[in-house]
Amino acid sequence: MRDFDFYQIQAASNFGMQPPMITSLRQEAASHSIPHNISGSIQGKFCSSKNRPLLLAQILPGFKSKQKILTEQIGLGFLSDAPLKYDPNRVLSAWLLSSINYDRSTISIEPGIEIPIGANEALSVLGLPSGNLPVTRSVHASQKLDTKNLAKAMSIGYAKSSNSLARARAVLLSLHSVEQLSEPEERAFTISLIMYTVSTFLAPVSKPASMPALPPIVMLALSDRKYKGGLDWAGFTVERLLSASKSLQEQLRQDTGTSTIYLDGCLPLLNVST
Repeated sequence: MRDFDFYQIQAASNFGMQPPMITSLRQEAASHSIPHNISGSIQGKFCSSKNRPLLLAQILPGFKSKQKILTEQIGLGFLSDAPLKYDPNRVLSAWLLSSINYDRSTISIEPGIEIPIGANEALSVLGLPSGNLPVTRSVHASQKLDTKNLAKAMSIGYAKSSNSLARARAVLLSLHSVEQLSEPEERAFTISLIMYTVSTFLAPVSKPASMPALPPIVMLALSDRKYKGGLDWAGFTVERLLSASKSLQEQLRQDTGTSTIYLDGCLPLLNVST
């Protein structure tokens, strides 16, 4: 089971460190140094996404054979072994996010010691596959049309089209245990599963307006009726986590006096290991 705090255990046993308080993180950020040997009580608030993948843990055991095949085809087969019920330690996550070197894709929790965080780690920690369709591919002009079409595709049987997380949840609840799926229902299930997984597990955001739940490349992949997977889920998740670390470090450097620090990205990737 991938259910224990790897980085927390490693930090405590090897370096004698404690997770930081916000004021200490701000002081470290102001001096552009890497936080280490930080101790003290928690001051302020670390805020992570309220959207959690508990629904996936609930419905996965009820998937019929077709739903299981579709899940594998889109590269989400790892969900059956993912720590979907795990509640990340927000203070620990803030510490690790603040310790990420964005350019080097490493966690530096002690000067001279770097822990890589990349596709290999995403695979070994969470089982995320690396596909041949990168998330950085440029998008075309019809992205808005793709979004509209996706909303229509995932709203089969509903009076009004929607591509909201609530709609994805409703579709998954209604279709996850259906014995026979029509082609439109297969597409609605696939889109909803990807949207829900990305928004609650792979790349959740604490402030939804801060970035789109799905990157353009995912939207394009979903808009293609022939899409059968191949998306680089490992690369995508790591890229989003690195962006989240950059955002957090910018929040710390601004020192606006706010007592809230927002945490985005796949925090379980930082908190758990095999």
